[in-house]
Amino acid sequence: MSGRPKILVVDDRAANPRAWPAGNTAAAPEQLPTTYRDARVLVVDDQALNREIVCELLALVGIVPQLAENGRQALTLLAAAGAQAFDLVLMDIQMPLLDGLAATRAIRALPGFATLPIIAMTAHTMVHEKQSCLDQGMNDHLGKPFSLPAFFALLARWLPPPPNPVAAPRSPADQDSDFEVARQWLVEPRETV
Repeated sequence: MSGRPKILVVDDRAANPRAWPAGNTAAAPEQLPTTYRDARVLVVDDQALNREIVCELLALVGIVPQLAENGRQALTLLAAAGAQAFDLVLMDIQMPLLDGLAATRAIRALPGFATLPIIAMTAHTMVHEKQSCLDQGMNDHLGKPFSLPAFFALLARWLPPPPNPVAAPRSPADQDSDFEVARQWLVEPRETV
């Protein structure tokens, strides 16, 4: 493993729905839930910057996730919390101590964890790598770098819909503001640890 951190880069061009190409399969932002209050998400990634970025993106839709730095921590946390403690796991593949594929196999072996959605969130994006993730028990795959629409569409696909959303209709200006905040956060130079 090199000394350079793996950096999750989000394609900020996709943050503006007006710039999406015709035929884009991701749902437009106005079709996606704007909040997932009470959704329980576990983010598993060995890179602090990646965890921070995903936390910020989840915060845009009201999710405060729990974090694990590797598969072993995720397995320990899930086993202690129980099968109903989380709605979704976002799991990197290449991590020290216990990689994402081995962690997924171990999680699936725990009683009651057969249906917990575990999503590969990884730079391993070749067809055979995606298939390997599914073969090892993951439910879906999100390749890094990913676009904001793809990320939020993935959440909509795997998280239970919010019960009776009470969100007021959002103006296009409010939506553009949210996307601009996310874009600035993602493109501003940051000091890496």
